[in-house]
Amino acid sequence: MGNVFSKNLRELRKERKMSQEELAEKFGITVQSVSKWECAVSYPDIELLPKIADLFHVTVDDLLRSGMPQHCLHASEVLDLPDDGMLRIVQCKGNVVLRKDKYDPNQKIPLFFDREILEKQNEEVQLEIWGSAEIEGDICGSVNAGGGVNCGTVGGDVSAGGGVDCGDVGGSVNAGGEVNCGTVGGDVSAGVGVDCGDVGDSISAGDGVNCGDVGGSVNAGGGV
Repeated sequence: MGNVFSKNLRELRKERKMSQEELAEKFGITVQSVSKWECAVSYPDIELLPKIADLFHVTVDDLLRSGMPQHCLHASEVLDLPDDGMLRIVQCKGNVVLRKDKYDPNQKIPLFFDREILEKQNEEVQLEIWGSAEIEGDICGSVNAGGGVNCGTVGGDVSAGGGVDCGDVGGSVNAGGEVNCGTVGGDVSAGVGVDCGDVGDSISAGDGVNCGDVGGSVNAGGGV
């Protein structure tokens, strides 16, 4: 293997902002072992090489040859995302994309959508947010957020792991937290309370419901 492997391993680890301690934990070895690998004092067992290559999204050959190429992977190779035209808003820490279940719910992603521009382009935005979002502007399509959503009018559905605070919603609202909005064209499902205008279909809430006319049934954990 020689110094080539040691140099490549060190560069790959630093590119990903990974400490020697973190790398050691990945393989259940000591920090001293990683340090010896990177200093060309010793080398990993041959059966461990494929696992190291997989961790850094390279091949075993890449690990062992000089002039290792820079690997630019398509997002679908790393994140296993469908090519469905969805506009996904993600957060990165360094060069690592945070998973949608590992975001800080108190850290809002600021977004701005110019409705006039979208209407001129005749675009309906389908939006998936890996975190919580503070959106300035209206959304012609749907919104799917792992955290809370704060926005203007939404033409389609709104699905959020946290609360929803927005204007009118053309479709349905499904929220893990509280729902505060204008008129809703479809159903409303909230983990906490609901405070909105007219609702075209049914309402299900973990707490109280305060709204206008309801086209379907109301199921509330609190007062109505």
